[in-house]
Amino acid sequence: MDGRDGSMSENNTAQPLISILVRTHARGRLLRCALETVRAQTVKEGYEVVVVEDGKATSEDVVQEFAPYFPLHYEATGTHVGRSAAGNRAARLAKGDYLCFFDDDDALLPQYIETWQALLREHPQERLFFAASTELCGHYEADGVTWVTQSRKAYPVQGATRVDVACNNIVPIQAVLFAKSLFEEYGGLDEQMDVFEDWDLWMRYASVQQPVTCGVVTSEFKTPEDPVVRAQRRQAFEAGKTHFFEKAQNYSLHTSMGEIADHVWYVDARQNYLREHAQEFRDAAYAVAGSASWRCTGPLRAFGRWLVRAGSFLSGARVEVLEQDPARMRSIDEYAAFAQTARESFPWRLTAFLRRGKK
Repeated sequence: MDGRDGSMSENNTAQPLISILVRTHARGRLLRCALETVRAQTVKEGYEVVVVEDGKATSEDVVQEFAPYFPLHYEATGTHVGRSAAGNRAARLAKGDYLCFFDDDDALLPQYIETWQALLREHPQERLFFAASTELCGHYEADGVTWVTQSRKAYPVQGATRVDVACNNIVPIQAVLFAKSLFEEYGGLDEQMDVFEDWDLWMRYASVQQPVTCGVVTSEFKTPEDPVVRAQRRQAFEAGKTHFFEKAQNYSLHTSMGEIADHVWYVDARQNYLREHAQEFRDAAYAVAGSASWRCTGPLRAFGRWLVRAGSFLSGARVEVLEQDPARMRSIDEYAAFAQTARESFPWRLTAFLRRGKK
């Protein structure tokens, strides 16, 4: 700790290939969990961690715990500057040739750094990389640290092109590796944006650099299951869309017919997957809905839906409730979402004893 600005530097002078940029804000317990996933990496060298705390230095002791395990730099901004500004500060402090963002409530799987290093060896001239990831929808328990996952959603990016980046927000912030030269040439996160700041950045970089994609799942990120919170998030996204799309109008995408064809293939591949597994998803949905477990927990689920609607009424937020009758479902996505969410729900876990010995 140098004592001047709440910053701490690791004395390791080795030049890292990759810098992991962590944005945090007075969430020391979550930050500890995040840094534990860095410590669990299968490779132990070739990277550093840069932590920038948005506001007062409340997490420096937590960061210090990990100093023996990997090169670290910690800095607090002192006053609240916003997560985009904190991320840009971390990028400027980074010593690595390649950068990746990592927020304090996300998790890196053990092969995260190993996967990036392998891609860099295979594609040494490339500057933008996407990896697959998983969204965990759920909630924190009362301790504020333990996460309970209710459903999962895959974010595959294999075969995606910059046309896909322009069309959809296909990759979360921690699943991207980019050359620091892109940051230096085309800028960092838009500090006027509180939502879509990462999508805006990937669009800017993808306009000049075709991404290299990898099908390996390297990370997980969390989203709240609470319908009221989800509705509030959607409202924030809607409010931020205007500025986002105004900026997007200024990005030129120099592409080819082949790249557009790849985009069509990527979309078709996903649709083909759903069609090929349609009967499997339907059967799974009907199996859940017809089970003794599902029938006997009907009153408990009805009470839960009543609580959701009551919360929606009190908050004024619009809430979408998952359809629970397979006969009324109209898409393969609905069948798949219902079967997966139901099997990870509390009522289903509560009645596991009813399914023992059954296939």
